[in-house]
Amino acid sequence: MIRLKQNPLRIFLADDDVDDRELFGEAIKETIPDTSILTFSNGNALIEHLKNTRSVDPDIIFLDINMPLKNGKECLFEIRKDNRFQSTPIIMFSTSLDMRDIADTYHGGANLFISKPDSFRTQVEVFKQVFNLYSNNLLVAHTVTDFVFANAAHHNSAGRLGM
Repeated sequence: MIRLKQNPLRIFLADDDVDDRELFGEAIKETIPDTSILTFSNGNALIEHLKNTRSVDPDIIFLDINMPLKNGKECLFEIRKDNRFQSTPIIMFSTSLDMRDIADTYHGGANLFISKPDSFRTQVEVFKQVFNLYSNNLLVAHTVTDFVFANAAHHNSAGRLGM
């Protein structure tokens, strides 16, 4: 369990898969119990919420890539155009390990790319690493290799993609 200075941490997730949203919420709560999670079933819903000036800004945004209506890459590009969210960490959270998706989101301003873990335990461990980086203000990728956290079959001992 990680304790952050800022409580509760406000996390937004856009993912069209209801099971993935539920698993995400459970893994986040196990990692950081004092967390406020707001989920959206598609990119349009997230963008509309962010445009609402009365809404509370997120501390971190997680985006699935493959969503209907507006995909994660489109959301990323639109969010990064808004000065309000220039310093908000955005983490791509997808089953994709397509190099084009990785390159597009890296160059589009995402802070990290996580290949969705294949088990709850692995997801909790990945989130522990992510929030450790976040709490130490280290959620910045200097290279594409630093940018990608992949499933166990694809990653090295540090959790980063071995390219």
